[in-house]
Formats: sequence, structure tokens, C-alpha cells
Amino acid sequence: MDEDKRKTDSTIPADQEALLNALQLQVLPGIKYLGWEPRFIRHQVFKAPALVLRNSKDGRLALLDEDGRLEIQDDLKLRGEEGAAPPPPRNLHYF
Repeated sequence: MDEDKRKTDSTIPADQEALLNALQLQVLPGIKYLGWEPRFIRHQVFKAPALVLRNSKDGRLALLDEDGRLEIQDDLKLRGEEGAAPPPPRNLHYF
């Protein structure tokens, strides 16, 4: 497996506001208040970036889509988890 290429210890990118749209930024404080913690931003080909979050209470994963909706992802696996999917592309911005 490729080693992690991140150069900084910071888990929140400096350009977070540039990576998320206005709707995502508007709902993010409320989602954090409800126990959802940002993990990274997923960039998919021909789609707007989506913020991946983990619920601190039950460990569920969700995507904050471009419309500001939180979509629970029961089948989403993260690196380092048992039975996890292959590593994500290198163009992800981690929180």
C-alpha cells in the first residue's frame, strides 16, 4: 500500500471554505452540534465535492452533499478499518 503523502500534521485544510459550497458551509455547524465529525472531502469525477462525516455516538458514516443534505452511508468503509475498501484517490482533503 502507498504510504500517506500528507506533509502536515493539521487535520483541517486551510482552504476548507474554498472546497465546500455555501449550503454545505451553512449546515456544517448544526451537523457538528449533533455529533457528526468531519473526516475528509471526497472528490468524485464530474460531481461536486462531498464532505464525509462520522457520527461520534454510533460510528455511522454520512456524506454532506452539495445540496446540504446529510446522506447516511451504510456501505462506506474508511482506510484502516477491518474489511475496508481499497485506499481512496490521493486528491482527498482530510480534516
